[in-house]
Amino acid sequence: MSYVSVLTLLLAFNFVVLVKASLTSSLHNWAIDRGVFFGDIYVRYTDRVRGHDIYANRDMDPGEVVLRIPASLVIMSSGEDDGDPLWSLVQKLHHILEDPSYLVYIKTLPTDFETGLYFAASDTARHMAAMDEIGAEVKALREVWDRFRSKANSTWSDSSLRWLMTSVLTRAFQVGDGAHALVPIADMINHQSDPLSLGLLTLHVSEDGAFSFLVGPNGAKQGGVLSVCYSRVATVARLVVHYGFLDESAQTVPLMMAPCEGMRREHMLLRVNDGGVSDAVKQCVLQFLLKANNLPHGSVKEHASSIERALQRHAQRVISVVEDWQQHKTTNTALQQYYTFLVKSFRRLL
Repeated sequence: MSYVSVLTLLLAFNFVVLVKASLTSSLHNWAIDRGVFFGDIYVRYTDRVRGHDIYANRDMDPGEVVLRIPASLVIMSSGEDDGDPLWSLVQKLHHILEDPSYLVYIKTLPTDFETGLYFAASDTARHMAAMDEIGAEVKALREVWDRFRSKANSTWSDSSLRWLMTSVLTRAFQVGDGAHALVPIADMINHQSDPLSLGLLTLHVSEDGAFSFLVGPNGAKQGGVLSVCYSRVATVARLVVHYGFLDESAQTVPLMMAPCEGMRREHMLLRVNDGGVSDAVKQCVLQFLLKANNLPHGSVKEHASSIERALQRHAQRVISVVEDWQQHKTTNTALQQYYTFLVKSFRRLL
């Protein structure tokens, strides 16, 4: 790459950072004018995948309020949403696009995403054919898309609806009995799945409808990123497809193995840190081995070595499939990171 090309890239990058910094400053002033309380924190643009991050300006104790958004700024799903609160939020987001009082906030929303609705056709076809966890999540997301498309105004283009839908799905908080809300400023807080993480925040919705974010039981360190857990039950694959990022704090990944009778797919887990598997996995492999060898009974302990060899063969097959996906050079960053994460995790079984 030539010197001129490198200089052009650097200038473009610095321009983006400066624009984002200017927007962050404008958003802060906009929020203060509308009654938002900021604790001793600051907001900084990180990159196009993470967007903005919120940091602690000093060490913080559990229970400290770092952010409070008044009810007047919270965009809640309607009570008359026909049982579809997310669709209600899509409609409300579309409405405020024309509200000048929300312009500063709207400008901070991403203009593009790496979620399943933006996967290349080849990525979608490959995963749907493989019927892995990504494929299952893409199918679920497409069902939501079909539902929203059938409800949308005929004047809405597919690209507009895709952006509205993804903005809601990636930024809305679930509160109470199925209600959802878009919470300006707070929707910049990124995800952390490790419950022991420093800087993990908890959400409290007061009687007046204000959203307060408090430092969790682990406290926060100066300069550390503040985060929330988007979902305690979301898998790595779901976060890749629905949110467009890899959860590197994940402790388990799906084993990509069909469950046996009496088990569910979410029970078939591989531990990322040491390559250990859940007891459900061992029981399923045992059932398969007993049936394949026409054996009437047996325990996991008795067949431990056979179970281990079966898991190693499975790991080799998965690694081969995933490495084949990697060779297709997807342009989706989250998918590429997911491929690498899976291979690294499954190698621990070998």
